[in-house]
Amino acid sequence: MARARRTVRRAKIDLDEAERAVGQTAFLLQEGLIPAMEHDEARQRHENRKLDFEAARLELETVQAKSNDEVWQIARLEVENASDQLREHEEKLSLAAVRAPIAGIITAERGPADKPLAKGRPVVSGELLLSIADFERVSVVTRIDEVDVRKIRPAQRAWITGPGFPDLRIEGTVAHVSSRAEGLQQQNTPQFDIVVDLDRLAQNIRDRLRIGMSAHVTIIVYNRPAALLIPIAAVEQADGQAWVRIVAPTTKTVERRAVEIGLTTLDSIEVVTGLSAGDEVVLPPPPSWPDSE
Repeated sequence: MARARRTVRRAKIDLDEAERAVGQTAFLLQEGLIPAMEHDEARQRHENRKLDFEAARLELETVQAKSNDEVWQIARLEVENASDQLREHEEKLSLAAVRAPIAGIITAERGPADKPLAKGRPVVSGELLLSIADFERVSVVTRIDEVDVRKIRPAQRAWITGPGFPDLRIEGTVAHVSSRAEGLQQQNTPQFDIVVDLDRLAQNIRDRLRIGMSAHVTIIVYNRPAALLIPIAAVEQADGQAWVRIVAPTTKTVERRAVEIGLTTLDSIEVVTGLSAGDEVVLPPPPSWPDSE
């Protein structure tokens, strides 16, 4: 049993050395430093070492069948471990060629610690080599203050315009609303990140967009085309009730009517109930200014 295990270990060491030789000769062949025949010989040696390893493993299994259960279990675990290591090395060898997971445009990484890619430059595990931009799907990131963030929800429709594409209006959908503040405005107001995914772009539009462009984002937080809007100044608040003065259609006199109000814009307010389309709303007179001396 001990002899069989030593044979498996030696076969595994020889196999690892053969794998490293294949990787080195592949790199040297790519650089044009060795002939293809030398790389083929290294690959042939690797295949021979794999056969030697398999033979050692089969021999160990034969010995295991003649040993007691405890020794057999130990030997089986060692073989499984060797097989796992072999698969790991083979997987690493298969990663010698880096393949892009998506189609797109390569963008180099920029930063003080970034190194430019160059032929033959060594890389380390986990190193960020480059980014691939898929311009068929573009996102816009903006920030909104704590007063308005409660109005924003994922799946709300939106659109963008921008100085770099002034004649375009590109539709999109809110994809993410941050749950924590990411920064402050000049007035120390907390700001929350909003991500808008644009709809799939046609080629002529993609050609006009660039990563990092500025954009004006409009998000539809409420949509009621038939809403009745009146000037904010026309609404009076008294005793917990909203009132509007209108011209009575029959008597042509001004009467006071209770209304239920909804959302408010910069200069208008929505009337949910109490008014109908065509009602004449009376605005209060402008404030009188004292005469100047």
